[in-house]
Amino acid sequence: MDYWVEWSEVARNLAIVLGGGFGLWLAWRRTRSLDRQTQAQIGQEEIARRQHGSELFRHFSENLDGKDDRIGSRIAAVHGLIDLANEFPERFDLPVRDVLLAHKLNRTDLIDEEVEVIDSFVFKWLDEIITELEGENEPE
Repeated sequence: MDYWVEWSEVARNLAIVLGGGFGLWLAWRRTRSLDRQTQAQIGQEEIARRQHGSELFRHFSENLDGKDDRIGSRIAAVHGLIDLANEFPERFDLPVRDVLLAHKLNRTDLIDEEVEVIDSFVFKWLDEIITELEGENEPE
């Protein structure tokens, strides 16, 4: 009788060890699967974020150089471009500076007095912003 009691204890302990190992293996697989799903979701969010940034860049650029000569829309476009350059410096810093400089250079030959007044204000402000952006990106 003692022989069967010992064997049943050995079998029970072996079953507990095997069950625990199987449970650990299942937990590891589930964790790995959840980690993969999380990484895929992060990648999709980054792609969506970049696409949104590109749409914003296009929108702000169009507002800056559009037919609308209201100063408010231009100032909003400049602010939007600068915020975009600050949020995505590796992607939009140089393009934002290029757009602001191109806007400044292309608008200086206009003759309309109202546009000149608006642009003189925007140009002065752009000079300050471009100088600030260039100062931020110089190596220390």
